[in-house]
Amino acid sequence: MATPLPLMVYLDLNHWYALGDALAGNPQNPDHVTALKQFQGHVERGEVIFPLSTVHYMELTENPRDVHRERAADAMALLSRFVTMAPGSKIVDEELALELNRRLGRPAFPKKVTKFGIGVGFAFGEAKRMVLNGITEEPRAGDPPGDVSVGVRGLGERDHRVLGPEGATRDSSVRDPGL
Repeated sequence: MATPLPLMVYLDLNHWYALGDALAGNPQNPDHVTALKQFQGHVERGEVIFPLSTVHYMELTENPRDVHRERAADAMALLSRFVTMAPGSKIVDEELALELNRRLGRPAFPKKVTKFGIGVGFAFGEAKRMVLNGITEEPRAGDPPGDVSVGVRGLGERDHRVLGPEGATRDSSVRDPGL
């Protein structure tokens, strides 16, 4: 019997903020701590994937409150493991090509789009570098100034870097509170 594929669960940004507060030990609601523990267990067992999207990255970087942004980013790093959804424009291109092929026979070989990948570059449909052995994502030389990314080094240590809306770098350690 084949192993079932994990369930993909998309969380709106307000849920990431609530989970970030719970992870930081300051839950908005005690149920958020329970949910965080359950979500983390499902992720660790490979039962659920909480993908990020371009919307998450853009809205998170627009939040001027460093503490809220960092807490949400900590929860995203912990639960998403930087699995990201393809940009909607690429999916629409695929769907359009498939429908044109079905109706008109053209294009003869409609393109297939990978729907899920890793990192901010994948989310924006851009070639970015993500090193998985160290779980790091750093901008490459020549990337435009102000390039926004969320990177993680050493997932076990939960160490991450968040570039904010002005491009200011914030370093902080994310501590796993034993969840």
